[in-house]
This record gives sequence, C-alpha cells and structure tokens, in this order.
Amino acid sequence: MISPSFYTSHTGTLRYFIDRAFFKLRPAPRCLSKVFDALRGRQGIEIAGPTPTFAADGPLPVYSILGSLENYGFEAAEGTFEFAGRTGPSHVCETQALPRPDASCDFVLSSHVLEHIANPLRVLREWHRVLRSDGALLLLLPHHARTFDHRRPVTPWDHLLADFRQQTREDDRTHIPEAIRSTDIRHWTFKTWPDWQARFENNVAHRCVHHHVFDLALARRAVEFSGFQVKAAEVVFPFHIVLLASKLALAG
Repeated sequence: MISPSFYTSHTGTLRYFIDRAFFKLRPAPRCLSKVFDALRGRQGIEIAGPTPTFAADGPLPVYSILGSLENYGFEAAEGTFEFAGRTGPSHVCETQALPRPDASCDFVLSSHVLEHIANPLRVLREWHRVLRSDGALLLLLPHHARTFDHRRPVTPWDHLLADFRQQTREDDRTHIPEAIRSTDIRHWTFKTWPDWQARFENNVAHRCVHHHVFDLALARRAVEFSGFQVKAAEVVFPFHIVLLASKLALAG
C-alpha cells in the first residue's frame, strides 16, 4: 500500500488528488461483482496471506464470502492462519511447488507476491495446475508508475519468457543490483527496514526484492500465456493492478 506522503513526493500533490478523486468516485472496483461471482462459497488457497486488501475494509473484501481458505507461502506460519476473524490451515512451501494435487481447489488468491518471484511464468503455471477446470485466479500486483518501482523500467516480455524457458531459480541475482540502485526508498516500507540493502543482497533468505516490474499489459500477457482467460483487468487506487482470470486448458 502506498502512502500519501510518498505518492505526492514523486508524482506531485495535484496528481495525487486527481488520482484519488478519480478512483474514489467509483463506489467499488469495476470488477467487484465478477470477483464475488467467481469466489462466493468456494474452497481455495491464498499465496502468502492474510492480505488487508481482501479484508472487510479493503477494496476487494472477498474473505467474508469464501467457503474456506488455506494459506501457502515461503514465510507462512505452519499450522493455522487467521483471516477476517476466521481460521484456515497454513503451510510453508515455495510458491512454484505447492503441496497439493492437480485440480484440487476452486480459486487462487495472490496479492503482491508475483513481483517477488524470479520466474513468474513458472509460478503461474503451478497455480494453473492446482485449479479445477472452472477455477479462478485473483491476482494483485503493484503498478510500477505509482509505487517505489517508478524509477525502474517495466520488465520486457522477452525477459519473463527467458526466465521461464531457462528455469530461473529463486536464488537468481540478476535484478538485485538494479533494485538496490533504482528502488525509491522514500517509501514508508523502507523506514521499517533499516537494513533493507542487506536484505536485498541476501534475497534468497528474505525474498524482499521485486525481481520484475509490471504494468497492466505485462501482467495480462503473463496470465494469458500461463493458461488463463482474463475476465477483468483494472487499476485500483492506490495502486494495485487487479486481474481476475479463469483457467483454460493448456495447449500441448
């Protein structure tokens, strides 16, 4: 989540209030009814939850409508996790190797996780694997232009594809020097990380680095390549890329 002081410091006060007015004039994200229809009463998983965005006062308050939810992630607490006053099982694992059978869940939720993954297309293929034939993916990513990635270029599609084909691993260091050099550390996040540079350097242990920088077009292309049909795609203040997609059969 972006802070107003950071937002105005690199986009200007006028831009902040124009953006805020534009998005706040909407009573809710345009995709919200489609999201509710796709998830209501169903059983699924979240990657690296819980997420304030999905809570009752968040822009996509889906927790209350879910049938059940399990949590999976690198830093998950083994046992149970709490979401919106409810609990569900929680499992420590890598996001590209979920300990679940094929076609075993109705949905996957992921908020601000994929940018931390060295090989995003591999991970999207894994999430595709565990979804049932009518399964849904709700994916949130930080939009580069209004976040601490605003000084960094959007990752080229060919680079994402090369990472997938070369089976890039999570210990990859390709993007660490650029992230240290170009991340805007005026963002409040870095005030809570006085040792942020050391954490970036040892990313394999902390997974703090944004390996890849997304805009809406790149996020959509990655999801479609990975066997999904995008049902809704928009930017939600302040500032999430939001995609809702359904599983398709993968060619070949």
